[in-house]
Amino acid sequence: MRKFYYVVDIEVDDYGDDVLECTGSKLVTIYEIIDNEPKQLTLLGLSLEDDSEQEVQDYLYNKYENFEVIRL
Repeated sequence: MRKFYYVVDIEVDDYGDDVLECTGSKLVTIYEIIDNEPKQLTLLGLSLEDDSEQEVQDYLYNKYENFEVIRL
């Protein structure tokens, strides 16, 4: 079974003076560990309302058969 890892980063606009505003979007980066090194597979741009884990599974399901997804 292949293991894939993902990280979710919320996008914000920085207006300076410690003023941040959420853009309503997030970036989900998917990795696989190959030879003890993380290799980025893709970067998904999603809405905050999207289910990150489900989107990652859907993406991987179209390419791989037997896998596990782990959020970091």
